[in-house]
Amino acid sequence: MTNNGMINQAKMHKVAIIGCGHIGTQLIDSFIKHSIFKPKEIIATRKNFKLLTRLSNKYSVNTTTDNKKAAGKSEIIILCVRPEQMKNVILEIVKFISNQVIISTAVGLELSFYQQLLPQKTIIRVMPNTFLDKGLGTIPFSTSAKGFDSCIKKLFKPLCEELIKIDDRQMHLFTTVAASSGALFYAVFLAMQKYCEENNISPREAKKIVLLTAKSAAQTCSIEDDFEELIKLACTPGGMTAQGIEYLKEKNFYEIIKKSLDLITQGSKEIHKKYAN
Repeated sequence: MTNNGMINQAKMHKVAIIGCGHIGTQLIDSFIKHSIFKPKEIIATRKNFKLLTRLSNKYSVNTTTDNKKAAGKSEIIILCVRPEQMKNVILEIVKFISNQVIISTAVGLELSFYQQLLPQKTIIRVMPNTFLDKGLGTIPFSTSAKGFDSCIKKLFKPLCEELIKIDDRQMHLFTTVAASSGALFYAVFLAMQKYCEENNISPREAKKIVLLTAKSAAQTCSIEDDFEELIKLACTPGGMTAQGIEYLKEKNFYEIIKKSLDLITQGSKEIHKKYAN
């Protein structure tokens, strides 16, 4: 790194992934797959030694149960620990942080949380989505530091279809829409699959029908398309599809979905309130 803390891209060679659970493992897999880091340039930590051994055997990365050691040897520190563990982990490694870039993947905790514990340090929040291993979807990031966009793009742009810089206050909403809402789509898919099964279609065939239809619907749309117009185009006035959509409206389907999304967003905000003090 240079004296002002900016990463020298030509010399960026070490990353510590602290708390290497599901997200951390996906990051390792993606970083190596996209040649962002070589295995020897990655240090992974977690408490479970057996799981670390599996990581080492599978990816040939460096591993340790010592967070302080990993933080001190790295130019970039990615914090993949749970929100309730974050404060203790930061306090554990803070003396070993000089001008490293700190990246957090934890849900809920706003930049202000990290700035209180790590004043004058470079903090970046990134919210990987559930499609990380496929390189799909969007990944939002926020930071109060200037001059680090190219670094974040180098690390995370290959891991998604769209990397978006947002205001940190919007991260709760993006967590809901970009990272958590996949489960809502799966719930709709499941309802459709069960309907097929109840009408004597095998589970495998039912799932195939649902997934191929969903895939076709998604690929038919473009960002410029209006969803309401697409619904109208799919519905012949007075026809069977229109009747089904009308029933959803009568049962406040859209309000139910919005309420579900709102609960996820509020949950993210509550995490910050709970652990920021």
